[in-house]
Amino acid sequence: MEVNGVSFHSFRHNYRDALREAEIGLERVRALGGWRRDSDGEEAFYGKGLKAATLYREIEKVRYAGLDLTLLKINAL
Repeated sequence: MEVNGVSFHSFRHNYRDALREAEIGLERVRALGGWRRDSDGEEAFYGKGLKAATLYREIEKVRYAGLDLTLLKINAL
């Protein structure tokens, strides 16, 4: 998809910048962005990774100036 110089990778770049602005650590950034975690050394492969609740707390820190999501509504099941 390419629209006026914008592509899917533009979203990933903007998301990475938002994670930086939220001061989220590299291990969590890699988990949230789906980036490789193999450059820190062998210990990066140990364990199962971060829990969803942990990643959710980090996502809550991300902000996009001017983005209004008030029209979105969560419906109870």
